[in-house]
Formats: sequence, structure tokens, C-alpha cells
Amino acid sequence: MKIKKMFMYLMLSSLILIGCSDDDGNTSGPAEPTYTTGTAVFGDSTGEDVIYGIEKIAGGFLLTGNTASLNNGSSSDGLVMQVDAAGTTIWESTIDSGENGYDRLYDLEVDSNGNIATAGFATRSVGGTDMWIAVLSSAGTLSNMAFFGADGINERAYTVGDWNEVDVYTVGGYNSDTDATIQYSDRNDLSSRGVDSLTGTSSWYRGVKTTDNLVIHVGDILVDGQYDGLFTAFNSVDGVYIQTPGTVISTLASRLYGANNSPTIRSALLICGLADNGSGYIAKMNTSGSLVWETTTTQAATLYDIVEDSMGNIVAVGYSGADAFMVKLDQSGNILASKTFDGGAGANDRFYGIAVSDNSELVMVGYTEDANGDKNGWMVTTDPDGNLN
Repeated sequence: MKIKKMFMYLMLSSLILIGCSDDDGNTSGPAEPTYTTGTAVFGDSTGEDVIYGIEKIAGGFLLTGNTASLNNGSSSDGLVMQVDAAGTTIWESTIDSGENGYDRLYDLEVDSNGNIATAGFATRSVGGTDMWIAVLSSAGTLSNMAFFGADGINERAYTVGDWNEVDVYTVGGYNSDTDATIQYSDRNDLSSRGVDSLTGTSSWYRGVKTTDNLVIHVGDILVDGQYDGLFTAFNSVDGVYIQTPGTVISTLASRLYGANNSPTIRSALLICGLADNGSGYIAKMNTSGSLVWETTTTQAATLYDIVEDSMGNIVAVGYSGADAFMVKLDQSGNILASKTFDGGAGANDRFYGIAVSDNSELVMVGYTEDANGDKNGWMVTTDPDGNLN
């Protein structure tokens, strides 16, 4: 945000490999990669400014979340912004649902027409919250928004996707019966094109369109008094589910918050969340819904987002204790490194999203909390191993 912007710019030193020669002693060999690392803070420490979602675009990133600093008279507005690789704001757009309540956006995606779709929840004057979708131009101009829900009941959307084959957006979350719900919204006017809901206390938290023409969602469902990891997938060409909608894929996972493609393995998915024992949960699965492997962190943690880096390693982010947290694994599920990040105030810090830059840096977003309990949006850029310097 333009109200307050701080960036720490660090360059990792380049080391030159020295080659041996019998005649002239000339140096040879490639230079080690050089990475730009640092942190950016968005907000004015007067309330709640949080970044929940990130998407890589040409020249930088799109971010989404909520803001109290730049609200339009409400307690919190939805926020979408574009930043460059250093975290400098290019544009920012606050979105008010129109009723001066508490609004929040969790996820965003650039659709096949270049428009930005974002989703979350809006507080309504009749009581409760509704699933909320908004569409903006590539320059951040709001073009339309819509609400889905019953009056006086809490409903939320956590994820949005572009099902361009049938010209709809998929909006995933839970409905008025606290059932996992995928709402289908027409891309032209955002009207309802139908809905798929499960039966039972459950929710979808992340949706992904895969490289083998599937739309998948992960979440959780309450089974015999305990939450288990939930999965569903349908074919993006014909809309047919590949198995019974809403399948428990792990009883080790209590909740599945993050999912992403594995670019190096066409039919693989990476998922993350919270394990039953309170540790972070990470797994690889195939798109048919079968686990390849699953593992947990050695420390208590909750993981919200996951990505495969430029070297084929897996990185998941969230929090552990009061600190933001990242864990790095190889493709077999072996943990290579884990790191915590403290914003400096000794308060709560969180990561909710991660992307990989054009230069292979890890870009993690969330919030950092000050000593007064106010939250500022936070973007942390590290080298591929999670180092800031």
C-alpha cells in the first residue's frame, strides 16, 4: 500500500569458480546465481492489513487480501494489488461489498481473457456473510461482483478458479449448512450457473486446474468427531467427476489448505495443511486421488500454500508458533530445510501464500504483527533455500 512501504534490498554475493589450467592459469566456470532478497511491508499499523493470495504475472505479482488502512468507511475492505519483483506497488484496488461491513478476499486468478477473478466473503447488512466474487481488469478496475448465500447465515469462499471451457468461474468454500460447496459463476455476468455441495460439516480451501484437464479441490470434512483431508476432481472438458465427489484421501491430515501442480510430473499434485498431531502436513498425490507419499514436519505447524521451485523441490509455507514458517522437501518427501521468520516485533507473523520469481527466488506473503497487535501485509523474498542474506 502507498500509505507505508518499506523494502530491504540485499544482493547475495556471487562466487566465481576457479578453474585449473596447465598453461595460463585463466579462471573459468560459471558464476554462482545472484538473488535479490528482502522484505516489503504494506499498511499503516492502524488495524488489519493481510495478504492471503499471490499469483505470478509478467514483471511481478498480483496480491489479494483485506485492508483496514485503505477501507472505504467500513471496518475492512477487500484488496487486490499489483507489485513488482521488489514489492513496490504498481497499483492497488480496494473493493467494498457495498454495505460498509467487514470484507475479505482469499484467492485470485488471472482468467483466459486476462481479467482478474478474486473471491472471499462479504459481511451483509441482513446478517451473516456471503460467498463473494469480484472481477477486475488487468489494470485493477472493478468490473463486476456478486454474492452467493442465504440471509443471516455465514458462508465463505476460500478459492476461485477459471473453468474457461464452459465460461464459468469456480468458487469454492462452504455454504449455509457448513457443507463444502463449489459455486459456478458465469464469467460474463457472474450469475449462478449451478452449485455442487457435499453433505456433512466440510469446506473446500483450495482449487487448482491441472495440466491434465482436471479441476481439483482440497479441504476437510468432519468424520466421527475428527476432521480428515478431503479431495475432489472433475474433468474440465465434460465436467464429469473422476470419482465420488468428496473423497477422504488422508486420515493423517486434519485439514488440507493448499494444493498445486507439480510442473515436473504431469499427473502429480502437491498438497499441504495440518496433521492430526498439530504438525504441518505435506503430501504428493496423483490426480486420480491416490497418495504417493505423505509426511509431517518435526515441529508444530500449519501450512497454507505449496509450490514446486525451479529445481523441482517442494516448498510449503504457513506458521509455527508465533513465527511465519517455510519447509523445503525433495520430490520423495524428505525434508531438506525448515526456517522461521520473525517480523521483528516478537508478535505473531504468518505466511499464507508462496510463488517463485522469474529469478527462482521464493516470494512469501502474509502478515507481520506489531507490538500493539496491528497487522501489516508482508512480502518476504528469499533465495531458493529460504535465506534473506
